Amino acid sequence: MNAQVKSKSITDFLTSWLTVITLVSAAIFGILEYIDHKQGVRVQRSLDYVERYNTDLYLKLRNRLADVLEQESKTLIATLVDNSLTAEQIQRKYYEFINEMILRHKLKPDLRRLLGFHEEVVLCTNAELCDAAVVRSFFTVDAQELFKGFYPYVCDQREKWNNTTIAAEVEAFYIDKNNETCEK
Repeated sequence: MNAQVKSKSITDFLTSWLTVITLVSAAIFGILEYIDHKQGVRVQRSLDYVERYNTDLYLKLRNRLADVLEQESKTLIATLVDNSLTAEQIQRKYYEFINEMILRHKLKPDLRRLLGFHEEVVLCTNAELCDAAVVRSFFTVDAQELFKGFYPYVCDQREKWNNTTIAAEVEAFYIDKNNETCEK
């Protein structure tokens, strides 16, 4: 009887440990599946933004800005290559030129909408609802071109509304962490 009790103890012990190991393995598998699913949802949300960005609305906005820049490029280039001006004077002229061009072509709504879109994408990423790698791979070039090309507008809006947070998320995510674009 002693051997049977000993065998039963060993069997009970092994059964208990196998149950614990099975439960821990199942929990780990469940957690990994959840993390994988969560990552998949982030990627899908990011791709939804990509799809939205490629709709006619945003395509027309981007094309309009590109067309205006193309129309104004000769004047802009002449301003930027004037050797008689200091770097500060060139920057001031660029600032004035861009803001005048925006007024002349009534681009404010287009810029607000595009900057707002990029800000929404960045907020989604910062809240970990969108995937940062996907967002960066699809939007960095366009967001940088938009921000760097039209920063005088952003600076003007920040000054006008006394609000340094205007497009700050976009600047921090796509440009740099310093947000020094508008410092004089």
